[in-house]
Amino acid sequence: DYNEQVPPPIRGFLRGRPAHYGKLLKSLALPTLTICGELDAVNLPAMTRYTASLVPGARSLWYADIGHMPFWEAPQRFDADLADFVRSLA
Repeated sequence: DYNEQVPPPIRGFLRGRPAHYGKLLKSLALPTLTICGELDAVNLPAMTRYTASLVPGARSLWYADIGHMPFWEAPQRFDADLADFVRSLA
């Protein structure tokens, strides 16, 4: 419901917008974790795979039966995964 508060015309502008971030993603030199709900219909899992494939050393986590907001739909798992990632950097 939260995401639907953005007016439909504004959400419409976001569809099909070109985003050519490949060069930038390849240049990142920082720890990166991608988390994606396998049912995400807003940011398709293919985009997460694309991002993770370009960022050197990126790690990915996939949440089955979760949509666009893993932090909301599975908050305990999300928090634990994020905490594990941060601890792994120390």
